[in-house]
Amino acid sequence: MSVDLFGHTYDAPFGISPIGLQGLMWPKTPEILAAAAFKHNVPFCLSTVSTSSIETIAEITQGRAWFQLYHPAEDKVRDDIINRAKAAELPVLVILADVPTFGYRPEIFATVWRCHRACHCATSCKFAVAPVGLSAR
Repeated sequence: MSVDLFGHTYDAPFGISPIGLQGLMWPKTPEILAAAAFKHNVPFCLSTVSTSSIETIAEITQGRAWFQLYHPAEDKVRDDIINRAKAAELPVLVILADVPTFGYRPEIFATVWRCHRACHCATSCKFAVAPVGLSAR
């Protein structure tokens, strides 16, 4: 079931797509997913709006992560992001083309932050009541 993509042979014809702000829902989610993708030799694509840095993910994946560019409003910011991905030697640049520019949506951040706090509170309460049951999941 392996597939050759962009000069690398992966063990599966699918991978982990870019997810923005996932680290707000669970700490270090991008790093966890990048490590899993690397371990299982499937593509991992880092989102422009990830909660992890390009450099951190490049190190975890030994330079095999892809980078998804969500075009920022300023060209200077775009150029800096692309230069960082290039310096980290990420081999694939995925261009997001569904919207003409990055949209600033503060209501999403507020909603995610509220959920983030609630999820951690609920998880902590479950662990306090049944630590063995929670850790077995």
